Amino acid sequence: MKKFFLMFALFFSVTLCLQSAFAQYESYTQMGLPEGAIARFSKGYIVDIMYSPDGTRLAVTTTIGVWLYNAQTGEELDLITGGHTGSVYSAAYSPDSKTIATGSGDRTIRLWDTRTGKNIKTFKGYTYGIGLVVYSPNGKTIAILNGRKSTIELLNARTGKHLKTLTGHEKPKALYEGHTDVSITSFAYSPDSKTIVSGGGDKTVRLWNARTGGNIRTLTGHTEAVRAVAYSPDGGTIVSASRDKTVRMWDANTGENIKTFTGHNDIIVSVAYSPDGSTIISAGWDGMLHRWDAQTGKPLKTYEIYTGVLYFARGHGGAITHTAYSPDGETIATAGADGKMQWWDAHTGENIKTFTEYVSGSRTITYSPDKKKIAVTAGGKVNLWNASGKHLKTLTGHKGYVAGITFSPEGNVLVTGSSDRTARLWNVHTGENIKILTGHTGIVYNAIFSADGDNFITRGGNNLRMWSANTREHLKTFEGDVYGCRWFKYSPDGKIIATRFNDTVRLLDTHTRETKNVLIGHTGRIVTAVFSPNGDTVATFAKDNTFRLWNPHTGENIKTLHITGTPITVIYPSDSDPITISVNKEAVTLSNVVTGQHLKTLESSGRPFFGMGQSKKSFGPPPYHIRTVRYSPNGETLATVRYNETAQLWNVNTGKRIGKLIKPLKDDPSEGDTWVEYSPDGNILATTQIGNLGGTVRLWNTATGKHIKTLKGHTYCGNSFEFSSDSKTIITGHYDGTLILWDIPAR
Repeated sequence: MKKFFLMFALFFSVTLCLQSAFAQYESYTQMGLPEGAIARFSKGYIVDIMYSPDGTRLAVTTTIGVWLYNAQTGEELDLITGGHTGSVYSAAYSPDSKTIATGSGDRTIRLWDTRTGKNIKTFKGYTYGIGLVVYSPNGKTIAILNGRKSTIELLNARTGKHLKTLTGHEKPKALYEGHTDVSITSFAYSPDSKTIVSGGGDKTVRLWNARTGGNIRTLTGHTEAVRAVAYSPDGGTIVSASRDKTVRMWDANTGENIKTFTGHNDIIVSVAYSPDGSTIISAGWDGMLHRWDAQTGKPLKTYEIYTGVLYFARGHGGAITHTAYSPDGETIATAGADGKMQWWDAHTGENIKTFTEYVSGSRTITYSPDKKKIAVTAGGKVNLWNASGKHLKTLTGHKGYVAGITFSPEGNVLVTGSSDRTARLWNVHTGENIKILTGHTGIVYNAIFSADGDNFITRGGNNLRMWSANTREHLKTFEGDVYGCRWFKYSPDGKIIATRFNDTVRLLDTHTRETKNVLIGHTGRIVTAVFSPNGDTVATFAKDNTFRLWNPHTGENIKTLHITGTPITVIYPSDSDPITISVNKEAVTLSNVVTGQHLKTLESSGRPFFGMGQSKKSFGPPPYHIRTVRYSPNGETLATVRYNETAQLWNVNTGKRIGKLIKPLKDDPSEGDTWVEYSPDGNILATTQIGNLGGTVRLWNTATGKHIKTLKGHTYCGNSFEFSSDSKTIITGHYDGTLILWDIPAR
């Protein structure tokens, strides 16, 4: 019995620990994770929304997959993802609600079981990404838009067999051709599956015989591109929405323009009938959802609260991009450019629920100094997460997109810069907006704190502005040719600010707020400046192939080192002279700036690997020449990248290679560039290919060169990844704004 109680107590404690561990995550961050991932932040850009035909679910298609919700409660049910190697562009439910078809930039169509989320079939062989996917109401065919073409292709929905192959403009009478602008933006089946209606950039609406592919008739009247089309439930009429700010209703049998609805103030991008056909909704860039009487064409009112057009979508911060009626006609779903999906009562216009964490713009990732928090920009807001994936705060207030984020040295304050020409200070713990900093004449891109945290600088427009970190008061504005200043940095003691102005460096005194010295001598554009740990010297290197050492207090040029290659960087090893790293074709040279002594040359030897990237570089430097060098934080190794995008690890002390040549993966793009970064402890090297489909990050042991782990969770990974301070986790970013947190296995 005693043994039983001990086992029960152990089980109970373990269960509590597991519950505690998983409770820290938002539920959606755990859905559809790739192997080895801890959490995913953000849900991707919304590309479409749709209810299942049986009305039980709502699907939100984003660039990373399809999110499924309970259509009654709004509960997140699943994320269908993991099969495509490119962004998802479109999705469609089968009429029986059992299958979802997705079209992707990877040039495939995939069929998914909506109950299990498993990939049933994959249709391949397309020459372009699949822009639109639509099921016929009888479920027998799938219509697709294959790239930005003026053709529609029909497939057997079960086998994927092409029923009609439309090859392009070389056959003027080819099936489904006729749009002179290669941008069919929308198409839909008639309820009986016999006809297809399409809208295009040539300002026309066209009707097609779905069996023969013949063009039945062309409907004209719009004065701008047609952006959306839809059939009425009985198939008798068609509505089209256009850039010309109008919605037009057409007789589906005669092609007659029955009515024209006006009232939008901007481009209309979405239009739909209610399930009973009595009303029409339209939405667009003016951020408003209009509801019309389908019989009279008049705008509807609700409880006479509004006059004229009924504005349901007042909650969106920008354009409405997609709309959908629920099958029972009781609710309307809208998706906005603000990264929200919202539910509205179709009769009263009441906002029922708002779904967030979709992407509304490009994103920047920044860790707090202690690496315990992560700040992520999302359009005009910033989300704060802990390093384990739990959402902490959302900072809102900027009237433009957030262009830069910076933590104070102690990590208690966050500075954000925005396109609204302001910077804002935030309390990281409470999310409170402490102060709004004004005075910049343009976008505020970034901020930098002094080492002691007493003051900080913001850069925006044509000036730098200094602020007190304690009083938050403006101290000084540095005017001049600041527009040419692309970086600025504090000296270790915080008394000097170094800024680059083309081929000179200006040293600004933070106490007097005046120019202390101007470092003049370089004859080419200066790449950067690096202060020594004690602040007594500053090293610069420029495009004139020289490194220069300066006394920042007097402005004296202490030493000039001329090199034969291209300067890459300068480093200050602890308690020693600064060391330069330069590249000359296929060799890396390390030299002492003070003495000019040559320290080491790491030179390629043997037959170079040409491989991927050779064709792209054939008109530039030879593929075996080195273009990038990274130096490890612990000073023990460095990594080089050649123009053929292969990478190599080197032992700095011995000058010998570490491990084998790191080659791009076969499924990463040949036109991509290899990006490499070290972990804070210098023991791990991360490599990735930046390109259209390069979504893989690989980790390598820097001591042995052996592969540690492959992180495959994005379809398009940029150079946005960052290690935690203890080098135990890494966060990777996708160009669609989604982020994945990964665990790094013990080495």
